[in-house]
Parts: sequence; C-alpha cells; structure tokens
Amino acid sequence: MTWPHPRTSSTNVTFLGRVTLSAVVGEEGCPSHPAWQRAGLWLEFDVREAGGGRSVAIAFPTIDHVMAALRDLDQERHTEVTVGDDTGAYVTVGGGCGFYHVYMGADDHDDRVVLQRPVSTGSGSEPADVVMDGRLQRFAARDIVDLDSAVEVVAEFIRTGRPSLDLPWRRA
Repeated sequence: MTWPHPRTSSTNVTFLGRVTLSAVVGEEGCPSHPAWQRAGLWLEFDVREAGGGRSVAIAFPTIDHVMAALRDLDQERHTEVTVGDDTGAYVTVGGGCGFYHVYMGADDHDDRVVLQRPVSTGSGSEPADVVMDGRLQRFAARDIVDLDSAVEVVAEFIRTGRPSLDLPWRRA
C-alpha cells in the first residue's frame, strides 16, 4: 500500500521536551540524506478540537516537523503521532505529558511490537490511562515509556525502518 502524500504542513508548533531528534539522528537528520529519502517518509498527527478532530499529514517531514509533533503530544489536543514510509512500515507514539505508548507495525501484516519500559526504571506497576487517538485507553505499566525513549525509537525508525535494538520490545 502506498501512502498518499498530501502537501500540507504545520507552522504552529510548541517545543516542550528536552530531547532533540536532531541530536539523536545527527547528520542523517537532513531531509536530503538518504535515510529521509528511504521509501518516502511521512508524518501524521491528530488535532482535536471542540466538536471533533482531524488528522494532519506531512510528506517528507523535516526533523522539526517530527520533533514538534512528538513534543506537542498532550493527551488533549494532540494524542497520537505516526511516522511511516512507503513500504508500509510505521511507528506510532500516543499519549503525552510524560506517559507515552509506542508501537511499530506494517500495513502488509498484523504483527505489532510494543516498546517496553526498561525494568531498571522501576516506577509503578499499576495500569496507566493514556489518551491515544482521542480515546482514553488503559495500558499495562510496562507499556508506558518516557519521551526520551519515544524519541529514540522514532529516530531509529527514520534511520533504518526498524525497532531500536537497544530497547526492550514485546509482540502485541
């Protein structure tokens, strides 16, 4: 399946986090670098407003587009960000405000992998309520990570189209 590349962009962005995707991606963060041209990356995020919501899609996003979308996740107006490529692979980050649920998959099969919180973080074992795609959802504590981990996963996807091997995953 090929993603249709809409010609839209967002200029109203808020930078809240402390991690920068350019620091993680490095030189490869330039949209002219082959990693960005690899099978046509795209970005999609939601905008929730009174009376409904809409999706905004950006073809060949810059690091600034991706980072702004991740940092704008607030579990209210912005609840989900997806970065994908023309092969059908994607990574989705939902939630916000310190609580992020991250998974990867592909359009051509139903397999998904969910990012796991490293055991060493040891913070709580109670399920967490997170707003994703505009809906309140309950996730196991192990399935909730911080912004730094979410950024690392998105950066690795941009570089390779694969999950970060430095972080724990489970099949969903």
